[in-house]
Amino acid sequence: MRGEGLPTEPGKLTVTLRDRGGAPDFDRPTRADEWPMVQFFLSGLLRAPALPNGLRPAAFEALAAVPGVKVLPEQTDADGRTGIGIQYVGKPGTPWADGGPVLVFDARTYRYLGTRDERTAGGRTYEQCSYVQPPPQWWTG
Repeated sequence: MRGEGLPTEPGKLTVTLRDRGGAPDFDRPTRADEWPMVQFFLSGLLRAPALPNGLRPAAFEALAAVPGVKVLPEQTDADGRTGIGIQYVGKPGTPWADGGPVLVFDARTYRYLGTRDERTAGGRTYEQCSYVQPPPQWWTG
């Protein structure tokens, strides 16, 4: 299962992902230039359909603590489901300076629902949305 062996404490999870491939240095503060990568890894982890017990809420809390991440209440995915939105806004001059895509999560289960984003091409702005099909009623994962 994806995320097997990762810590379920948000601060330790952040450092473990930051120091991927090596021994986590829990005493070293995360540098400003490392936060976009941490945000990317946490966002990717949260999109997984199944994670070990306790990892999804830890990743959600860790992502909400990343500098530049905004928590946006009452966001809707492309299927019309309402949840909590998370958006990363980077420093000026970065690709995320105006805000990246909004990841939408179920407020109760932290399950990833979908993404909302805006793109501009040919002088027109388009909203791009995606969603994950809800699991069957019998599934408890």
